[in-house]
Amino acid sequence: MRSRGVSTAWPWAAPPSVMGLVVTKLLFHPPDPPCYSFDDDQGVFWFEQPLHPEDIAAAAKAAKAEAEAAGTEPPPPPLRSRKVRSVDCAASGLQLLRIPTGYEGNVIPAVFLPAEESPKTDVLLIYSHANAEDIGLLFDYASFLRSALGCAVLAYDYTGYGIATGGVSEKACFADGEAILRYATGLPSPEEGAAAAAAATGSAPPPAGL
Repeated sequence: MRSRGVSTAWPWAAPPSVMGLVVTKLLFHPPDPPCYSFDDDQGVFWFEQPLHPEDIAAAAKAAKAEAEAAGTEPPPPPLRSRKVRSVDCAASGLQLLRIPTGYEGNVIPAVFLPAEESPKTDVLLIYSHANAEDIGLLFDYASFLRSALGCAVLAYDYTGYGIATGGVSEKACFADGEAILRYATGLPSPEEGAAAAAAATGSAPPPAGL
């Protein structure tokens, strides 16, 4: 006989929505805060360095005390990162992109690095980064690949990573890959075709087609 008040339900008998949340939490680990930002107006890519939580708390406490002493409104939350260096798009040829994925209205950021003049091949490399990374962490490596291989590089963030909108999920991840492929097919067709490079996310497959 089952004891009153004791449930015999097993964990895997939870509703699909609950299991989906658990799986998503285990699979995806976007850097928080993002390690970069876009200044679309000025055409600048900024590398951001996360601040230590204790420094953020100290800054918030000091700002609150200053506001109380001055009798002003409470200040907005302090920044969680600081700008450390930048890349000028006009000087480097870098393109800052925001690409709609067609899934739940999500928009993902991407960077396009055109091939250098020498050495140069007619290949486009689409780079899908690993888990716990974003464009800010992979940018220097993408630049290295462009120089070493002499090709153009298109690197992007998954939904919920970096400054992308939306929340992380397996379906969103696949939609991201399909959106990048659609964008790439709209670029001038390279004579030698396109290649894809995907670093392992550690717990989930690369997006479809990549």
